[in-house]
Amino acid sequence: MELDTHKQDSPHNTDTTKEPIITAVASQNPMSQLVASWYIYALLGLVVLFVVVGVTSYMSVGSLPGEQLYAVKTGVVEKVIAMTKFSAPSRIAYETELLETRLVELKTLGSDNATTSPDVLATVTSLINTHTQNVIASLDTSASIQNEARIDVLAGLVNITNAVE
Repeated sequence: MELDTHKQDSPHNTDTTKEPIITAVASQNPMSQLVASWYIYALLGLVVLFVVVGVTSYMSVGSLPGEQLYAVKTGVVEKVIAMTKFSAPSRIAYETELLETRLVELKTLGSDNATTSPDVLATVTSLINTHTQNVIASLDTSASIQNEARIDVLAGLVNITNAVE
């Protein structure tokens, strides 16, 4: 019996110290549940957003000028990929690849004149000009590219445009 009374008088007695902590936690519990549920909904919203953006981006890759997802392909996906190209040679290679893609798209549109609107042709032509200007700008701003490589890139641009004609 003496041991039991000694435990009650001890400052380490957990029975008397637990009660205010439990009361404090219980009084804060509704707010912590609200915050926890808010985090869950925010996380779920982000996951849904990433899935929608990812699926839309993936589906846009095969789109052609005049289709609904073509603007996503050229305005979002290709620009995000271009931001990952840090060196001048990689930017030049990527812009050249895009230029080739636009020229093939233009050739595809040219084979179906009946359904191609002038606005679509103007969009593709504008993108071709932009890619060509980006290649030339990358050549101009990069001091690390030798003159022979510059000539090769420019000759490649000419060859690309001649191959599509």
